Amino acid sequence: MRFEASHHYRLPHLTESENRDRFGPYAQSHRHEWTVHIWVEGIMDPESGMLCDLASLDQAIDEEILQKFSGKDFSDGDSYFVDHPATTERLAQFIWQRLSARLTERIAKVRVTEDQDLAAEYEA
Repeated sequence: MRFEASHHYRLPHLTESENRDRFGPYAQSHRHEWTVHIWVEGIMDPESGMLCDLASLDQAIDEEILQKFSGKDFSDGDSYFVDHPATTERLAQFIWQRLSARLTERIAKVRVTEDQDLAAEYEA
């Protein structure tokens, strides 16, 4: 899946100046086209040939990711990112947690790419 969204690095206990000193230009909101890959593990249904109900997966992705973040800043999409820096690593973890809570299938891994040179994976 791909979507555009903005993020910035900020720690809530620091002042604006301290955040700029710590994170440099990344303390300011900037936009990326994010790419997310999701790995699902399970037993293949012999009749359908699928590991999971794709309609349920699509609905969870739409509600937990796209509706919240597409075209927005991550900190505006979910309060989690008000208290936690919206790093690529945290986004991968956030998506894994949200999808794992919604689906019966095991989410094995989530990979988030913010540009061609930077990606993070989360698996648990």
